[in-house]
Order: sequence, then structure tokens, then C-alpha cells
Amino acid sequence: RILEKVYSNTGHLSIVEDLSLHGGIRVMRCDHSLLGGIFLSEGYLGDSVYGSFYFLGFVTGFERPSLKAIDGKSVARVARERNGLGIGIASKTLLESHPNSHIDVVDIDPHILRLAVNHFSFPNVTSQTTFHATDGRKFLENAADKSYDYVLHDVFTNGGVSGRLVSQEALKETRRVLADDGILALNFVGTMSSQSTASIVRTIKSIYPYVACFPEGPVNLTDPNGFYNMAFFASSNPLKFKAAQIPDPNAHRNPRKKTTSNGESLGHFRVSMLDQFPGLRYEPVIDKIDLASDAGGGVILHDGGFKNLTMQKILIEEEWTSRRAHWKVMVDLFGFDFWIMF
Repeated sequence: RILEKVYSNTGHLSIVEDLSLHGGIRVMRCDHSLLGGIFLSEGYLGDSVYGSFYFLGFVTGFERPSLKAIDGKSVARVARERNGLGIGIASKTLLESHPNSHIDVVDIDPHILRLAVNHFSFPNVTSQTTFHATDGRKFLENAADKSYDYVLHDVFTNGGVSGRLVSQEALKETRRVLADDGILALNFVGTMSSQSTASIVRTIKSIYPYVACFPEGPVNLTDPNGFYNMAFFASSNPLKFKAAQIPDPNAHRNPRKKTTSNGESLGHFRVSMLDQFPGLRYEPVIDKIDLASDAGGGVILHDGGFKNLTMQKILIEEEWTSRRAHWKVMVDLFGFDFWIMF
């Protein structure tokens, strides 16, 4: 059933609930893409249908020299997000772990926040969140120097990203607004071997000296077309991750959930993903890019387009391949009938 739908400046938004899929799910859909969703079944209630959506919220697990200690309730400095809310999984993860933090949520779609609050329990508390219905690039350009500790950057939808939000010029703005030891967390979807992924990595590395990649699952080197949701983290300091820096918001509740029919207990999906997260770090996709040469492929992305027309053609073709692969994943996950009916 459709709980709500609206035609907006980003496309056809709808909140869909289907109790026949995976024990029951509720999702936010934009055209042929899902901006996020939660499980409704007992044992999984409220967990994200995409485990990797928690990844950007794990950004506070990386060590920062300016943070001497974390008290379990807040981070020592304000943590904020911009460039796309979706249903708010990453933002909510961060706020649950660090409730004294404040997040500036930036999304060009004015309906997103209301839908996230009304249907996915995103905290609409003014002391914790400020919503800006505006263009993410413009917001960055107007922000003060060193005004944020974290930038969570997630603009992938419908199988692609806007080039002006991942260009070198745009990512330079993220470094400008970050504290000296602040961290960028950026989501991208694609294959490990594509020129598109190499270009994203090359562009990030041209700005940040330390970059790490965490795909949603182990990389299958025998499948060059493997499609991955990747979280990139970038900073001026080495990226050393300590899961203990991320308090478990559910520790005061029942820390284990009964999730299987045979009575076995598994942790919350978020906790499960946090357990897996350190082992998913994948260095080859970063290390193969040599900024001093063309080794590793890709180009630095710029606002003005491409001087290399051959590379431009390759990236355009890869974008359409990515959109088709993304659609296939959506159909495989939820079935063709889901997309026809809703």
C-alpha cells in the first residue's frame, strides 16, 4: 500500500509499505530508486533494509587528534551532515550515539524531511537538527571556514550522481568547511574496476591526503562487474577506526534480538554492521591511484567538464551501465511486481 505520495522537484516521491516482502518493509521511493527503508517484522523492527546506510554514521569511530575523550553521550565538538537526507539512517545513527550533537541537514527536496519524520521516526528536534531545503553545493560555498567536524555526503540516487557535487571544486569546499582534523564521509555506488570509481578516488585523493574505502560486503575479485555500495572516508589525518568510540544506543535495552525462526538471537542490524565494518576496509581501490601519473585510471573531475573526450565518453557510458545495474539490483531485491504496483 502507498502511505503517501508527492510529486516534487526531485521526482515522484512515495512512501510504500509491503508486508509480503522480507517480513514487512516500509520504504521511501524516488522514481526507480529507494532512498531508504526499514523492516517492520518482529526482531528487525526499525532496522534499515540497507546495512550499508549505517556506514556514513560510523564516521565518529575514526580517531581525531582534537578529541581527547568521548563520554558516551556526545562528541567533543559539533557533528553535522549535509547533501541529502533520505530517510535519515546515517543522521539518526549519529544522533542516537551522540545526542548532544547538532546536524545541519541539506536536501534540495523540501518534502524529504517531513516524510522522514512522519514515516521513519527521524528526530525533528530543533536542538539536534536544522533542515535546509536548498542546493548542497551552494550551502557549502556559503558555510564558514572550519565550521564542521564531519561532512556526510550522500547524493547517489537513480543510479548516478550530480557531477557538480563530486567535482574537485565541490570537494575542496568540504575540506574548507571542515575542522583541521575533520572527516568527509562520501557514499558512491559502482564497480571496483570502473573508470567512474577511479575518478571519484582520484578526485578525493587530490584534496585529502588520507582516504579509505569500505564497501558493503567483501569484494569478489573474480567478478569485475560486481556492484558495490561504497563509503569513502577522507581526512587530513590517518584514518584509524575504533568501534568503541561509537556508543550503542540500544545498550540500555535488550541488546539481543530474536531474529530467526529457530530461536537463535542476533544483534541489532546496526550493531551487526558495526561489527563487520572494520574488516570491510578495501585498500586496493585507493592504493592503485597514483596522482603523479595516470596509473590506476580515472581523471580528476572538474566543474568545466572534460578535456579528454575519450574519457568523457567512457564515463557517460559507465553512468548508463550503472543506472541499468542499479535498476537490476532494485528488481532483484524487491521483485518486478513491487515496482509495477507502487
